Amino acid sequence: MQPIPEKTTRSHAGRPILTSVIVICIVILGYSELGLFRDLRLVNQAFPAIPSAFSTEMDMSIALSPVLLGYDAMRRGLSRWVKYPPATEPNSPLPTHDPISDQIQRARIEQGLFHPDDSMPLNGITDLRRPSVEALGRAIYLSQEKPAAAREFAQGNGTATPNQGFAQESRVDQLRQIFQLAYGPTALQEATQIAK
Repeated sequence: MQPIPEKTTRSHAGRPILTSVIVICIVILGYSELGLFRDLRLVNQAFPAIPSAFSTEMDMSIALSPVLLGYDAMRRGLSRWVKYPPATEPNSPLPTHDPISDQIQRARIEQGLFHPDDSMPLNGITDLRRPSVEALGRAIYLSQEKPAAAREFAQGNGTATPNQGFAQESRVDQLRQIFQLAYGPTALQEATQIAK
């Protein structure tokens, strides 16, 4: 009878440990992102008439928002480092931006709404473009999961100005207000009307 090589014995012993670590990481991630799943349910409550394809896209953009926002921050940091290496960085801080307003503005631009008074026409909701919906999803994620960003947005320091009572409104009303700022009141009416 031949002895079992030591190498294969070690690899089998490490599998349960690796599996346990992966399961623990998934559980921790799941608990930390419970608020995210709540946001996905809010989309259906806030926009009952939105087509399911766009609802799914918005849900996916909300779910991927932490990764995409982190990537955007890393990319901006890298381009700033290239422009101003640490030895030559200017003393004045960069201007602060309201990230929710920035995402709403990005959603408008991706949709082709360049002028502040531009609004989508009735039945225009079926023409929502994917990059625009993705930017709107990031704005929704920031408003619900990042209190500092929500406070900044409620103060109206960015390009999109919410109603004065934004911080006190229900979560569903906040989502609807962000949608209206991005696409206009007609699009909001279409997205929220329940078919009879």
